[in-house]
Amino acid sequence: MFASRHFRQIGFTYAILCFLGSFFVTIHCLKQFVQSRGDESFLLPAAGTVIFLFSAFFSLLIKLGVDEIKPPYIRAQKVYMLIRNLILAVFFTCQSVAWSISENAKSIEATGMLLVVSASVGLEMWIIEGVQSYVDERYSRERLARSLRNNNNNNRQHR
Repeated sequence: MFASRHFRQIGFTYAILCFLGSFFVTIHCLKQFVQSRGDESFLLPAAGTVIFLFSAFFSLLIKLGVDEIKPPYIRAQKVYMLIRNLILAVFFTCQSVAWSISENAKSIEATGMLLVVSASVGLEMWIIEGVQSYVDERYSRERLARSLRNNNNNNRQHR
C-alpha cells in the first residue's frame, strides 16, 4: 500500500504523537499519584506513571532508529509496544469485569478503553513494521555501500 520510503515520515509522526501522548498521560498519572498519597488507590497512578514514562522513552527510539539507521531500536519499540498493550488490555479487562460485577457505570468506560487499546495494536504494528522495513532497507544499502568502498580501497592499495 505504501512504499517503505513513506514510513520515514509516518514513523516520525508516530514517534512525536506517542511522545506527546505519553508525556501528557505521565503528567496526569503523576498528578493522580500525588493526590492519592496515603490512599490504597495510589498503585494505579504509580504504575501508569512508570508505563507511560517508558512509552515516552521508547517512542524516541523510533526517531533515533530512523535517523541513525539502527534496526534494533525499532525492534525494541515493537517489543515494548506489544508488552505495554498486553498489560493495558489485561488491566482494562479486569476493570471492566470488576465494575460490571459491582454494577458500576464505569464498566462501559473500561470496555471502551479495551476496544481502543485492541484496535490501536493493529495500527501501531502496521506503522512499526513499515518503519522496520524502511530502516532495514536503508541499513542494507549502507552496509553494501560501505563494503564496496572498502573493496575499492583494498584494490587500490594492492595495485
